[in-house]
Amino acid sequence: MDLFKAGPSGPVQIHDFNPGTDNGLFWTKHIPLSAVRVDLGAATATLTVDDLDVEDYGNLANALRDGPSSAASVSYTMRWSGVKARVDVTDFETSTNPPDNHRFAGRFIEGTAVIERFTATVFDASANTIFSFVADPSRATMSKFAEIGRERNGVFFREEQPD
Repeated sequence: MDLFKAGPSGPVQIHDFNPGTDNGLFWTKHIPLSAVRVDLGAATATLTVDDLDVEDYGNLANALRDGPSSAASVSYTMRWSGVKARVDVTDFETSTNPPDNHRFAGRFIEGTAVIERFTATVFDASANTIFSFVADPSRATMSKFAEIGRERNGVFFREEQPD
């Protein structure tokens, strides 16, 4: 999540909250299964995260270089709903060259998503709060594209397995 302030020639990024890089995984963090509720039949999903440890890199360029950061935590709730389209994707291609084996299948629902709440806190080296942000819950978020679904690939791929 990024936060911006108004600048003389447009918005200026002042916070970039992300989990950083860990064991070669880029911006990925373990989320407990209990934080996710999905009902593909009803085309809904909810992700609720509380006090997730992240870093505040200040801006995207610094984050991409894994530059200096401050300890931070975020909490948020996101909801997916609606059906604009249902999309099935399959690629069973196999070859004798493993990098060319796509072996991917998925069933996806394109809809909308909203962020219902978002809070962030940045800490100094002594774990004291130096910045805190709470999004205005009355201001609606707007999504241009949102998707939920189920996929299988890699070692989890079985061509005969139904989606």
